[in-house]
Amino acid sequence: MPSSETNVRELLPLRDRIEIRAYELYLLRGCEDGHADEDWLAAEAELTAPQSSREQLRPEARRAAATR
Repeated sequence: MPSSETNVRELLPLRDRIEIRAYELYLLRGCEDGHADEDWLAAEAELTAPQSSREQLRPEARRAAATR
């Protein structure tokens, strides 16, 4: 079941969702500078991909699947 945070995010404009996801990727990278464009493009690709392929793009989803 999706969290309420996920539901709220779906209401945001796409640009805002990309910005939030790019920031999450930055945090996952350990706040390493110099990858803003890469993070933005990865977030944009992830959020505009068909729903069925989104889980494949998310790094944390790959890690979670590896531990199952």
